[in-house]
Amino acid sequence: MVVQAIVPLIFVLIPVGCAMNFTFAKINIPGLGMIVNLTCCWIPVCNSLVTIFTVNAYKRIILSVFYKVLRITPSINGRRYIATVSAPIPSQRNLNLK
Repeated sequence: MVVQAIVPLIFVLIPVGCAMNFTFAKINIPGLGMIVNLTCCWIPVCNSLVTIFTVNAYKRIILSVFYKVLRITPSINGRRYIATVSAPIPSQRNLNLK
C-alpha cells in the first residue's frame, strides 16, 4: 500500500510541483505542460503494475499464464526447463506407401 501511495507522488506531485515552481520563477520550458499531462496519465498503469507485483495471488496467476504461453516450467533448483510437446510418430501401418 505504501508503494501505491508513492505512485501519485512520483507521477503527479513532482511534475506539477516542478511546473508550478518554473511558473513562479518565470522559466519557460516549451512542452512542459504536455510532459506533466503525460506523466499524470500513467497513474492507472503504474497502480495496476504495483498491485500485480506486490500481491502474491496476482503475481502467481500472471506468472502461471506467462509460463503456459512460453511453455516454461517453474524453476527447479535454480534451473528453468522448457516443456516440449511430443508429436506421435505415425506407424508404418498408417502410411500408404504404394
